[in-house]
Amino acid sequence: MAILDPSKPIESTMSAEDIQSLIKELEEVYNALLREKTERTEDDMKLIGEIYTLMMRLKKTLKARTTQG
Repeated sequence: MAILDPSKPIESTMSAEDIQSLIKELEEVYNALLREKTERTEDDMKLIGEIYTLMMRLKKTLKARTTQG
């Protein structure tokens, strides 16, 4: 089961400040997962990839909002 559900964009109802805060938290989790020295399973790699995808989607949304506003 994928973590991301493209049919329900979470950023559509969030303020720019909330998006920035979420990006920061996701970056911290992403970096922590990358620093782990244990072996990663396929599920771990999928999670890391989905966190990255979500961060990039949120950054793109935030950028679009700031250029529109």
